[in-house]
Amino acid sequence: MVPNQALVDAAVWYMHMDQFETEQILENQLYQAASSTGESPINAQDEGFLAALASGDPTPGGGSAAAYSAAMAASLVAMVGRVTVGKKKYADVEAHMWPLIEEALTLQAAMHLAVEKDAEAFESYMKARRLPQDTDQQKADRLRAIQAATINAAEVPLHVARQAVQILGLARKAAELGNVNAISDAGSAAAFAQAALEGAGLNVRINLLGIEEEPDPAHMLAELRLLEAEAARLKDAMKAALNDRGGLNLS
Repeated sequence: MVPNQALVDAAVWYMHMDQFETEQILENQLYQAASSTGESPINAQDEGFLAALASGDPTPGGGSAAAYSAAMAASLVAMVGRVTVGKKKYADVEAHMWPLIEEALTLQAAMHLAVEKDAEAFESYMKARRLPQDTDQQKADRLRAIQAATINAAEVPLHVARQAVQILGLARKAAELGNVNAISDAGSAAAFAQAALEGAGLNVRINLLGIEEEPDPAHMLAELRLLEAEAARLKDAMKAALNDRGGLNLS
């Protein structure tokens, strides 16, 4: 077996990584964190969500998974920022990194909350559909409740889509300015943010199916298309950063 330090030394030598520090190795940080708490980096709450996602229940579903993907993307952006600050090589961008970290953590918390909000929105929709419809008044009240619940069920993933594009922009900034040794993590953040946008967009569209021409749904779908166009622009910029700065040669 090859000692771990020998592998690190060889990587530093052959990749010419100036001012490299072992604290920049993500696996070391995760191991130390797990050792100090006695827990795996994946905690019981995460495992519970994944188990619930794989169950036969309708919630959590794709909308919650999209929000979770966005939360992971924001977490990776914060990590890139944190392995950048305090390094002499990146002193000139440190002023950009602290706001990036703060914004990423704010978005992480918002998307973590959206995981629950999406499931709650679906439950509200199903509750509206179960309302009584024995009289004309009950039927009218039920239709209004379903309409309101439908719009709300689309608004939650639309919120996720907005935040996903914002996170994608932060990932681009992290790739362009952050520690180049973590540029693949910035790229991974962008990939998770893009997946969150696409998943959220599907949920917006399925919830508004059949009422697309009504004023509120039409406005929501128009906003979604704008978000998708902005994401395409950011995706191209991210690819350029990964190629030019990271030498990844992506096609």
